[in-house]
Amino acid sequence: MSWIIGSISLENSLRKSIQEIHPSPLFTSKSSDKYIAAGGNPFTCHFSQTEANSGWALVGTGMSRSNNEYKIMDLNDWSEYLLKNNSFQYPISGHYVLVSWNGSNLKIETDPLGLREIYLYFSDNFLLFSTRIDWIGKITKTDFDIMNLGSAWFLSSQISNESLLKDVVRITKCKECIIDKKSYNIKLWDEVFDPKIESSPEEFYSELETMINSLCFNSESFELSLSGGLDSRLLLSYLLKNNNQNIKTHTFGNPKHPDNKIANNISEKLNFKHRNIYLPPEQNKNLIEEIEEFILQKRVTNPITEYLNLCYYNYFKSQTIIIDGGFGELWRNESLYRLKTTEKNAVFSKNINSLFRLLSFNRADIFKEEVILEMKNQIGLQIEKLFSNTIGYDDIGLSNMLDILLFNIKMPNFISPEQTRIDNYAICIMPFVQPAVLRLFLGLNDELKINGNLFRSIIKKNCPQLENFRLVKNNVIRSYYSGSMKTRVVNRLKERLGLAYNEPDKLKLLYLLREYANDLANSQSVKEYHLYDHNKIRTLVEDFYNGNATLSSEVNWWLSFEIFRKYISAN
Repeated sequence: MSWIIGSISLENSLRKSIQEIHPSPLFTSKSSDKYIAAGGNPFTCHFSQTEANSGWALVGTGMSRSNNEYKIMDLNDWSEYLLKNNSFQYPISGHYVLVSWNGSNLKIETDPLGLREIYLYFSDNFLLFSTRIDWIGKITKTDFDIMNLGSAWFLSSQISNESLLKDVVRITKCKECIIDKKSYNIKLWDEVFDPKIESSPEEFYSELETMINSLCFNSESFELSLSGGLDSRLLLSYLLKNNNQNIKTHTFGNPKHPDNKIANNISEKLNFKHRNIYLPPEQNKNLIEEIEEFILQKRVTNPITEYLNLCYYNYFKSQTIIIDGGFGELWRNESLYRLKTTEKNAVFSKNINSLFRLLSFNRADIFKEEVILEMKNQIGLQIEKLFSNTIGYDDIGLSNMLDILLFNIKMPNFISPEQTRIDNYAICIMPFVQPAVLRLFLGLNDELKINGNLFRSIIKKNCPQLENFRLVKNNVIRSYYSGSMKTRVVNRLKERLGLAYNEPDKLKLLYLLREYANDLANSQSVKEYHLYDHNKIRTLVEDFYNGNATLSSEVNWWLSFEIFRKYISAN
């Protein structure tokens, strides 16, 4: 990821620790009591030292909008933004962290969606800040916050915007945060969703087209992440509609995966450039080193085998603009499906136990029983707070309310780590989750979102040939015209019959890590970590590598957690 790290301190030992932890920077600012460094991809890291002891640094990608066109912001654009006191005619889209300083005073701004963030750590003698939470953890040797770790581990994702680590402040969705050595004062952005806005499919269509055309046709290097799903196909339809001769798409991972097969089929039939990037895990000579860095940047949001699907961004030029269909499901009314239908009474009655059950996710049983009990008690309090603060469903409808809820949870807690990680390799934009597009969401009729009706109508309008290719959902190939309910039934049936695609490389990767996993499980650090039940972990790892493949998922998640933990916990 493109990164920022710094401190306000007179302690030379702290500065030395910071310099030892970060790679070679693109920029540094030093004074007797301040050190700031920034680095990573030069196309997603901008900076300026305006005077001897003032300046700014920016990581991420901003998009300004004017004259019905979007533009990727460069150094001059950011300088103009700061001169205008962070005020443009249109809000900035994209994802970013902007840090400016004057003497020992800091000011921070992050994007309104929570796609990038920064962390603060205050002590009696210093302030430490960084866009990488693992670096904060390594330097301070703090530990996990039980409340926030609980929801991150036992639910589909963390449900608060607080830090996973004790005594570490997380800054996200921040319009302005003023910081001195001892305190901070934060002002958040206004809610992106506005229940009063009325919108139409034509407005959505036009805004999306403006964004895609601006990004793709004004760039010498862009690629679309193409899968077998509906979301990336919608984005592809805009490119095909405009007869773009320079269309380039890509997929990652095993060529036999259904997503890769469908994407390759589309490119062959419609005659555009497509590549599948794949390296069998056994051929990767730096496998463990790369996996550890991957997990440290993902902060326990993915199991270790997700590395296989996302490890290929170093194949891109650093100035490449990658267009990604991430979070398109928000526009297809598929989020939290059961809470919107069969289990909606749990929302109406705010039944904490039912909501806990419906939001839960099984990872691995690795903690002591008393720790689990404490975590779950804290999760109940978090769920109660979450649903008590939601906009009333009487005003905007239950489905919209839950989608907004999911958006506010998932963007900072699940999408953000990956968006941040990609910044180190290329410029990556997700058109479906930009402010100007999202403001149209609540104004659209719910019927347009059901079964992806809005997306399908746009595909038909832009490039009807794309309707001839089947879709992929949950590793199952299905008819393009299957509705959501039919898809769920068919997918469940195929999964039970063993007809869904099962990625062989995932099990292969875990077996390649056999010695590594056993060394971790038997290390003194794991034996002594106060949250762990070491007997559970030892038995889990031994049984899996002795042939019980049903434990692969738990081993997968425990390895992810342990890699992150061993670098940041005080143990």
